[in-house]
Amino acid sequence: MMKALSWNRRGIGHPSKIVSLNDLIIHEKPKILMLQETKQGHQEMKGIIDQLKQYEGRICESRGASRGIVTLWNHSVWKHTIDTIS
Repeated sequence: MMKALSWNRRGIGHPSKIVSLNDLIIHEKPKILMLQETKQGHQEMKGIIDQLKQYEGRICESRGASRGIVTLWNHSVWKHTIDTIS
């Protein structure tokens, strides 16, 4: 079964929110995970993704204290090969 989750996180920088994200991943085992409103820059979000060892993803960083979108996928299911920007 393929499972995709989308979550409006409203900020993910606090350690308790990272713990809740890990708990969600362990419980739901999504193949694709999309996070909105992360409110994190590229480097901060990359550090969080690096903690999720079975996932890789792409980041659209926040602007100030708003926005931020991250799409993650389980790298045992998909392999990233090319970035395309229009």
